[in-house]
Amino acid sequence: MIEVFGLPRTPVFKNCVPVITLIMAAFLDMEAFSPLIGIGLHSEHMVLYTWLIYYPSLVPLSLLVLLGLLQDCISGLTLGTSITILISIYGLVIYNRHHFNQHPFWILWLGFACVEMTVQLLAWIFALIELRESTGGLIFIAQTCISIVCYPLIGWLILRLHSKIHVDP
Repeated sequence: MIEVFGLPRTPVFKNCVPVITLIMAAFLDMEAFSPLIGIGLHSEHMVLYTWLIYYPSLVPLSLLVLLGLLQDCISGLTLGTSITILISIYGLVIYNRHHFNQHPFWILWLGFACVEMTVQLLAWIFALIELRESTGGLIFIAQTCISIVCYPLIGWLILRLHSKIHVDP
């Protein structure tokens, strides 16, 4: 049997790759791992977007609920905040994926920019409601810009990983 990263390339392994990459990205996105205080890269949004555009059947909705719940518990956010953000990405991408699939990369990138701006606006509204005071939107704008600029690298890595795993021997 052919191995990838020291693991046999079985159908179960192939189908677990999106789950594993989403979990890794979720942990990297948590505040404790952010290189700058308060400003982090939304790699989880990038990974989720890429998997949903090309292989939506490999991303179970139950995983997004569990990841969102885990993120809310660890970060101290109101329960349901992260779940709502992840489900919003899921809904936006699944509903509009036919516009992005089979088009040049810049359209895919533009689609990610639209989705990321929408969910960041939603996150900012949640922060306003939770804190009950006006917070500066500069952090949300910075996070959105960083994520949009870094999307080509993360998207390319995810697609390379998928092609390495799913190539038939």
